[in-house]
Amino acid sequence: MLNSKRNKNYDCELQTKFIQNRISKVERQFAELCNAFAEYSRKAAKIRNAGDTLSTVVNHYAEGEDVNKSLQEALFSFSKCVLKISDYCNLRVLNIDKNVTNELSQYELICKHCKEDVKEIFASREKEVLRKKQLERIKEKNPKNRQQIIQAETELAKASSEVSHTVQKLEEQMVTFEQKKLYNLKSILLNFINFEIGYHAKALEQLTIAYNDINNINELKDMEEFKKFLQESASSISSTRQTIFKTSQSLSALNLFSKQNHPRNSGIPNFSQKYSPAFSKSVNDLENVQKENDEISSSNSSSESDIENTTSEDSEEINPQITKEN
Repeated sequence: MLNSKRNKNYDCELQTKFIQNRISKVERQFAELCNAFAEYSRKAAKIRNAGDTLSTVVNHYAEGEDVNKSLQEALFSFSKCVLKISDYCNLRVLNIDKNVTNELSQYELICKHCKEDVKEIFASREKEVLRKKQLERIKEKNPKNRQQIIQAETELAKASSEVSHTVQKLEEQMVTFEQKKLYNLKSILLNFINFEIGYHAKALEQLTIAYNDINNINELKDMEEFKKFLQESASSISSTRQTIFKTSQSLSALNLFSKQNHPRNSGIPNFSQKYSPAFSKSVNDLENVQKENDEISSSNSSSESDIENTTSEDSEEINPQITKEN
């Protein structure tokens, strides 16, 4: 009977250690899985941000492209596809954080409660060991004291029953824990796979559209447009150069003519200096007109003085006649 009790206690102790190790192992493994999926989510978020940047850069390139029209349309389409893939990636990151990482992180608290239950078993087991030692001590000191021995045996039986009840309860809890762990881990991994399938399916759809649009770039047509713009720009530059050349030639001719016909002399120019015949003729004409004007003005002034003299003589003749009559 003692051997059976010892074997039973030994089995209970082994079972408790197995449960304790199992809980610690699940806690460590789920923590590693949680960290790994969190890192995966962070990497996916970085890809999402890089996709947003790529879409912005490609869209800016398309807005500045004004020669290759088919390339411009393809770039706009590519930018939209990359932006949609980034949106799908954002949804992917949110689903992983909510339904994978968060679910795995809850096992830290679950394992903590299971460890507390294991501690109760160890406490009950220590209590049983103490009751057993107490019974043995009483039997050694007072082997004839049946009352104390019966009381000690009763307390030992109660402690053993409590240990058995606690172990059975812990076994049931561990079965539920293991079953829940398997179900949750299966659901978490299936959810992750579904999220990845959905994301990659949507991404593949958008990448197919982008591939077709990029493949439809008309290189010949874009090259014709480029050559057309190139010729127009070359003709524009040549006409501008010709205009500038003609203007410079005209200015050079004018400068040469002014230097030949109107040389610069130091000091104030006078009429003794040599001028062109046309300029000398114009100067002579001006002098003749000035002389004629002077002659006309002098003749007018002489006629006015004659009229005044005549008027004064008539007044003098009239005045003596008036005096004689008086």
